[in-house]
Amino acid sequence: MATKKAPTPKKPWEGSLSLEVRLRIPCDVVMMCKLANVKPENLLASFLSCLAVEKDSKNPKAAKDACIDFFIRYGFGKDHYSEEEIIEMFKELAMVNDLWPDTGSSKLIDVHSHWRRKYWKHWFKKWYWKARRKKLTLDEAA
Repeated sequence: MATKKAPTPKKPWEGSLSLEVRLRIPCDVVMMCKLANVKPENLLASFLSCLAVEKDSKNPKAAKDACIDFFIRYGFGKDHYSEEEIIEMFKELAMVNDLWPDTGSSKLIDVHSHWRRKYWKHWFKKWYWKARRKKLTLDEAA
């Protein structure tokens, strides 16, 4: 009988991460969502898409900027990076996302996706090591 190999943890640059998360959504947010006729999960997905500075016509620049501002004002990453560095990180990600070929053959999209994964790997390692952290293990990268 063959034994199953445990799945290797996904590296951050290998694409989107799908998580099933249980979280408490405050009553105020639930009421606002109900009044706005939007599902809380759609609200959270839109927020994350804006924070990821994804190229999407439904993500206005002002919303993306507000999400980045939230990230900074909440203090995420401040132990490792300056505010200017965090802004630069988001700008670099936005530039890569803006290069997505809206029109083109499936071959072009495949080539771009392959390049983007390589760039994300470069980008992640560049910023990771800039903070002079200890060596990254696969468990920590997942």
